[in-house]
Amino acid sequence: MKSGKYVHVASFKEFSSLAKRFGLSVKELKNMNPEFTSGPQWVFVPMGAALLENYRNFTFSGIDLLWPVPASNTISSEFGERWGKNHEGIDIPAKTGSSILAAEDGEVIFSGNSLKSYGKMAIIKHLDGFFTVYAHASKLHVKKGEKVSRGQVIARVGSTGRSTGPHLHFELRKDTRALNPQTYITKAP
Repeated sequence: MKSGKYVHVASFKEFSSLAKRFGLSVKELKNMNPEFTSGPQWVFVPMGAALLENYRNFTFSGIDLLWPVPASNTISSEFGERWGKNHEGIDIPAKTGSSILAAEDGEVIFSGNSLKSYGKMAIIKHLDGFFTVYAHASKLHVKKGEKVSRGQVIARVGSTGRSTGPHLHFELRKDTRALNPQTYITKAP
């Protein structure tokens, strides 16, 4: 019986990043997942003595995110370098007005549009120093100080701020450090 974890990846680039995070070569991870193709899917990552520390940091992170835009299963811009700068979230394109869901229980610590490039935006504080950011909304349904539940509609997809079209810019942060939210989403889009 194999001991480990299944992680959802959306692309070969994420598959490669996952291998690197666990100190494996792409070939080693591919051998463990012979059915892997370049599209979105679940990948098995083993737990062994050499991987224990990475696994502990990765698995027991305290956050388990829900996919925030049920109307879309596409990512138009991934986490990481983009146009020579660091893109600290993922962009999920969807029709204007599509529901944006809270990815986890928490408290709204920001709801407004004072950060102009992000447009209308909500930030939710979760347990253990995690925060999720929902930007470019057409409408916000939550206010600062409000408690929200996982799966609750908190906003509507839009194209406010500096945006090239209707989408959700979705970020995950641990304290101030940006993390790839796809790594922590357990329900495949």
